Amino acid sequence: MAAGTKFMVDQCVEVATNLPGLVPVRDMKDREGRTPACTADSWVAFVDGVKSGEFDLPA
Repeated sequence: MAAGTKFMVDQCVEVATNLPGLVPVRDMKDREGRTPACTADSWVAFVDGVKSGEFDLPA
C-alpha cells in the first residue's frame, strides 16, 4: 500500500460499473451496509457537479 493510501481509502466510496444503466455506490468503511443506487445519467451529472465545484463548501 502506498504512503497516504489509507487516508484516501477511509474517505472513499466504491462504485460498481458492471450494471448497465445503474450505478450502485457504497461506503468503503461499511461494506455490509446499504448500497444505494442511481441511474447512470444521474451519476454522470453528480460527478460533473463535483468536478465543477457545485458542491464545494464556502470558505
